[in-house]
Amino acid sequence: MDFGRGLISADSHVEEPEDLWLKRLPEHLRDRAPRYEYGEDGMQRLVVEGNRLGWSKRTKEDRHRRAAAIDPSERLKNMDVDAIYGEVLYPSVGLHMWKIDDAELGTACMQVYNDYVAETYGQTSDRFRPPAMIPMYTPEGAVNEMHRISKAGIKAAMIPLKVEHLSYNYPDYDKVWAAAVELHMPMSFHNGTGYDMIFHRGPGSGVANYATSCSNALQTHALLVMSGAMERFPDAHWTAVECGGGWMAWLMNVLDEGFTDLNYMASVKLKELPSFYLKRQAHATFQDDPVAVKNRDFTGNFALLWGNDYPHDEGTWPHSRDAIERQMVGVPEQDIRDIVSNNAARIWGF
Repeated sequence: MDFGRGLISADSHVEEPEDLWLKRLPEHLRDRAPRYEYGEDGMQRLVVEGNRLGWSKRTKEDRHRRAAAIDPSERLKNMDVDAIYGEVLYPSVGLHMWKIDDAELGTACMQVYNDYVAETYGQTSDRFRPPAMIPMYTPEGAVNEMHRISKAGIKAAMIPLKVEHLSYNYPDYDKVWAAAVELHMPMSFHNGTGYDMIFHRGPGSGVANYATSCSNALQTHALLVMSGAMERFPDAHWTAVECGGGWMAWLMNVLDEGFTDLNYMASVKLKELPSFYLKRQAHATFQDDPVAVKNRDFTGNFALLWGNDYPHDEGTWPHSRDAIERQMVGVPEQDIRDIVSNNAARIWGF
């Protein structure tokens, strides 16, 4: 397959140094810094504001990938091995920062991360696009951080997939969406951010929890379009990361149906069908989702973005081309180029 300019992963990850927050947080907050605890036989677990995540053990291959991911020059070499031209870079440890209820600590932790990626990736190569973590304790605080990090050269924003205290359909967030448009910052929300991913317990709950967590992307996109946010801010873009994309066709269909047949339920009267705005401004990343690929006639190609999840062990590196070819059989080459490269280039300005 001819991938044109080369693959762009819309879902890759930074591997933060383990002492990043211990070194960089303001001194009065360092005793509450995110950190690792170590057990026997190489086991480790992350501690974030008293929350101890599950024990895990890193394999030799896993350690190699993650060590290379810390060093941008080594990372570029691994990108070349996988024929990756560019990467949109999300946190790894940083994904857990929205578990912090204390606004001072949470904001400081996100600012430490943002400064680190601005220095390490934002100024290293034009092949990297690291979204800044935006604290959503208040819309005003979010806007302040967007302006602060924009001055450091970061032109993408990451917000939690879910905000418990004030969901994204409220007009309070219009100032955030306006800032994103003004600063040319596409917005992303990663699976598992802003909520506890343990919905169920007992037999079969592990995979059930995984599937349930992905449904939050559906809810958030539904709120953004039905509240009129996408209509009011036509140049804004929202991308759900690591939630797959097979659900997008169903969402477009059911919202159009509800908006048309149950119009009395629509408190905001849109000028177009909901699917019009979703096709224009809503996106989802996937690694292996043949349902999303087959449904592109419903969603349009622009809704779909491929990613390899490097350096995480469930990702496709260094066999990304094989993974793409396996699920793109029979798909026209122009559609493939859009999904694996052109769409990300258009959104994040590669």
